[in-house]
Amino acid sequence: MTNQFTWINIYQEFATTLLAWEDKQTDLITFLADLQNQGYVITPLQDKNRDGERFLLREIDPFTFLGVFNRGIRDEQRFAIITQMKRHFQLQSQVPSDFSGIPILNNQKSWLFPYQEGRNPDDIPRLWRVFRLALQENPFQNRDFLAAFDEALAVSNVNINLTMGLFWVRP
Repeated sequence: MTNQFTWINIYQEFATTLLAWEDKQTDLITFLADLQNQGYVITPLQDKNRDGERFLLREIDPFTFLGVFNRGIRDEQRFAIITQMKRHFQLQSQVPSDFSGIPILNNQKSWLFPYQEGRNPDDIPRLWRVFRLALQENPFQNRDFLAAFDEALAVSNVNINLTMGLFWVRP
């Protein structure tokens, strides 16, 4: 049983590191596209506008980004992806040897936001705000966090995925 929950340290470090990337979302998307081009099993990155045109995402929230390795794919792929993320983001924590107890997203609904055609301009910022506030001390006693959480629930596609994402960053 000592090899359980080895993911906690790297997940917490990654969440803290990811805070600095809110204004560099296109860099996060480019990184994911590069992984996809290398053959890693990545969350779909094609957005769609009202005309049905498809294009590479231009914005992404931190929970969807973390969901890339927290969804229904084989553990070997999850380990490989998190290894690449550790290298790219220069994380110091060890790559986990297990994913015990981690809730995973449905592969068919691994975004916490809708396509551009149904997305409100403040949807992604709402998700970043709840993420930021969740990493502060005692978020569940912070009225700003509670309000941000409620606002984030209004984003189409959030559902229970938000509580899963919060678990990843506040285990």
